[in-house]
Amino acid sequence: MNVLDVRRIPGDRTSFFSDDTVKSIFYDIVESLENAGEGSALPMLKSVRLALGILASGKSSLDGFSGVDTQVL
Repeated sequence: MNVLDVRRIPGDRTSFFSDDTVKSIFYDIVESLENAGEGSALPMLKSVRLALGILASGKSSLDGFSGVDTQVL
């Protein structure tokens, strides 16, 4: 799937990221956190917050995937 795919969401919003792109971003961040040193963990955690914020805001059609619950936000 192309990273630049745009998906229409019910209503008048447009997602800038496809579901597969959001999943890929999230999994890359989690993998990086597993291998991160102390100094780089905080910026990556901020990226996790951003990715989960995209899911929770409705800008992606994902309501949760593979055990990720956006209700924790």
